[in-house]
Amino acid sequence: MTAEIAILNKSCVALAADSTVSFGPYKTFNSAEKLFEFSEKQPLAVMIYNAASFLDCPIELLIKDYRSKNDQLFNSVEEAAEDFLSHLTEYGQTVSDAVRTSNLINLCRDVLNVIEAKLQKRISAISMKREMDSFTTDEFQDVVREILATIGAGLGFNAANFNYAPTDQDVFDKEREEADKIIHDYIESYTKHYSNVRIQGELIKEIVDLLFFYATTKVPSAFTGIVVAGYGENDMFPSLCSYAVSGMLGGNLVFQNQDNCKIDRDNFPSAIIPFAQKEMVSRFLTGVDDEFIDQTNTYLNEILGELNREIIDFLEYETSDDKDRLNSFLSAVSERILDDLNNKCFLQLRSNFLQEVQHMVSAMPKAEIVEMARSLVELTSFKRKISSQIETVGGPIDVAIISKNEGFVWVNRKHYFPAELNARYFNRIRRGATQHRERDDAV
Repeated sequence: MTAEIAILNKSCVALAADSTVSFGPYKTFNSAEKLFEFSEKQPLAVMIYNAASFLDCPIELLIKDYRSKNDQLFNSVEEAAEDFLSHLTEYGQTVSDAVRTSNLINLCRDVLNVIEAKLQKRISAISMKREMDSFTTDEFQDVVREILATIGAGLGFNAANFNYAPTDQDVFDKEREEADKIIHDYIESYTKHYSNVRIQGELIKEIVDLLFFYATTKVPSAFTGIVVAGYGENDMFPSLCSYAVSGMLGGNLVFQNQDNCKIDRDNFPSAIIPFAQKEMVSRFLTGVDDEFIDQTNTYLNEILGELNREIIDFLEYETSDDKDRLNSFLSAVSERILDDLNNKCFLQLRSNFLQEVQHMVSAMPKAEIVEMARSLVELTSFKRKISSQIETVGGPIDVAIISKNEGFVWVNRKHYFPAELNARYFNRIRRGATQHRERDDAV
């Protein structure tokens, strides 16, 4: 994980990112690069978070490869971001079958885990009532379809309306075949113990349809976050676009738009946007965070439920219908209280806190915005340091600021090598920049 922040006002955009990268649940390194200059010709930057690779290639390499080849001038930040996504698409269309299969498994893993948990629970419940040798194919399929319907309803999935349009039909057909095999092997791990159960092709197709719907419309747990910020040629004020990129399917890049903003004169003079681990920044900006709200809702729901039961048990009723009507009334009141808490109380509380901070940010000079960005990442890092959890935020904090006139400027930047021992490296960078400018002047 990581902690990153973008702060925008009419004068500039400041970006800050920590340096920790996690490997598994226990191991971390504190030297990862997550903030990069996007272009040598325009004031643009790119940050990455969550997964540090895309289809088994470090995203850092793809960013630097794109930067070295790109000589376009973009009218807007969104146009620049979309061009970089096209670069990722071109790379994704060249990967090997092994990488494509690994990507397919990652796209499907979240839903498969949910299906597995629900299936284990249902089969365990059935096995307590009867011998599983009598479990038939039709019964197994009914259980799985019931699980698929529950998951699909939660995702808003309608099988009749789902029609994915691949760019490369041949690749998509291969991916469907591979997905069919993955699901077949997955289900067989359950049915091999039951002599009367056989796997049906139509059931596998229904599962694959649900998996592909989820992969192409939702953000899975394994994704690469990409944030592009700065100025296009036509921009007077800065803007930001962010995406959750999760892989390839049928020759298409699979991604979802995330936080986007465009600073303007009147309605949107400033913005503070955290990425990845947001809880400490949310507490600072809005007074509460999602964890606090969730726990408050859980506690209040339990208290209201207990209170309702005590009221119902205390009163006497002429008929059972009277008791049912009171129970329904109290349940409706409890739901209304929780709804008001979330949609009025917490919403107003967050709005009041955030408006005050955003008002100050809209007038902040560049130096103060830089310090605020660094401090907000440092706040999350310090919280992780004093908690019992693994330190998934930490290390040096890279900070850059982008303005219309000065362009991309590093304020804090780590190197994995001592600068004083590598004069030739910096000379190469300067020579490359000079040659680039000379080519532009010649054109």
